[in-house]
Amino acid sequence: SKSGGKDIEYLMCQNEASLIYLANMGCIELNPWSSRQGNLENPDFTVIDIDPSEKTTFEQVIEVALVAKEVLDKAKIEGHIKTSGSTGMHIYIPLGGKYSYEEARDF
Repeated sequence: SKSGGKDIEYLMCQNEASLIYLANMGCIELNPWSSRQGNLENPDFTVIDIDPSEKTTFEQVIEVALVAKEVLDKAKIEGHIKTSGSTGMHIYIPLGGKYSYEEARDF
């Protein structure tokens, strides 16, 4: 991790036994990587993460997500909204592994 200045080990769940183990743990939050093993430096999608704060409500999060989706639609950019956790929204934008993580973040 360049920002954290340390090496990070990632878990790869590639079989049923690993998936059952992770589900059984229940306390491990899984944040899947956005890229595939064969193309690690180029994500398949990017995510816009919209969360409420002490000053905003979930209804406002929904409003922002819907407006962002309208902007994407007008630009003919595919985007899919889904809930995240219990109080936020994610907008997933497919990238097809064509761009770097830096380019995805800048977008």
